[in-house]
Amino acid sequence: MKPIPSPPDSFVGFSSWFYQDILHDYPSFDAAVSAYIARLDTAGSAELHAYLQELVASDASDEKLQELWSDSGAEWGVSPIRPFLQRVQAQLATATK
Repeated sequence: MKPIPSPPDSFVGFSSWFYQDILHDYPSFDAAVSAYIARLDTAGSAELHAYLQELVASDASDEKLQELWSDSGAEWGVSPIRPFLQRVQAQLATATK
């Protein structure tokens, strides 16, 4: 199994966006994701998309992906995480700047 590559700043910023009370500020995880994506510049969006693409294509277990998510600053867990990351990747692919 290949090690998971170190997360870029865009992933750390994204995972940190999911603080403990995120759903007090947004009605859903999807709304929080959309709000974060809207804040990204073109380079940040491309960097995050590429990293998520690498993660979802990796042979890393969901447990390892969840650990990476938490270690990168997320206070709110996502389970199962791989489909969530795939949805975010798809949103980034269709986001227009």
